[in-house]
Amino acid sequence: MSATPGSPPGRPATAVGGPHAWPVWPRVQLGKRARITLTDPGSPPDTLGRDLVSELFALGLQVRDEGPGDGDATLELALKGHARFLVGQVDLGSKRGLQAIARGMAYVLDHVVLDRARKAAEGMAARATGLGSSPEPERTEMVSMPLTLAQADIERVAERVRDGAHVVLIDEAGERAAVLVSWGWYARQEQRLAGAQAAYWRAWRSGCFDTTGYAAELLASGMHPAGPPEPTTHAGAAPLMGTGDGDDVD
Repeated sequence: MSATPGSPPGRPATAVGGPHAWPVWPRVQLGKRARITLTDPGSPPDTLGRDLVSELFALGLQVRDEGPGDGDATLELALKGHARFLVGQVDLGSKRGLQAIARGMAYVLDHVVLDRARKAAEGMAARATGLGSSPEPERTEMVSMPLTLAQADIERVAERVRDGAHVVLIDEAGERAAVLVSWGWYARQEQRLAGAQAAYWRAWRSGCFDTTGYAAELLASGMHPAGPPEPTTHAGAAPLMGTGDGDDVD
């Protein structure tokens, strides 16, 4: 019985209770001689540790199934021997169990790749800034005002937005309803996002994610880490304070 880690999965599904957000502890019970292996063509199979198997199984149960995986995937999971894939006292069976482990593994690998790319981009940005080749990003003035006030003096608000300010509109309930930004700023963000998406897919051209190339393209598009945001303030008022939500089987 085998399964193949598929395409990048979605976010973990929301559930309640337990260290894995389950009301019961998902676990894999492997027979004394049983093992789960991960095989990459051309390399000997690697045996996954028993604790790791249970952790990936529990994680995979929380990740949404995004449908058929990538047909070009090369890694293969295989079960040798007998095992039970349990949620409480219910055995999901080897097929569904291995599929859950594959989803968990794909989720972990996907986030490791993105985390490495982020760290590489931050490191390259820090070095570029140290050499003086990358200017400090301009700070954006951000203010908030009641929606009714903005409507009453829309020309003055529009002028402030054209000058580069971001205006947060507050509704009658005191909630942030919208943000007004200049068209030039909005267009630049759309261009940067498109560039980052294109860079992500170009980084997969060889079949392996090119972390360094991806980070370099992000820097070239201006997607380097910026400084902390300026405090948000009401027009003519004090700074606006945010509220935080704040055992073996024989």
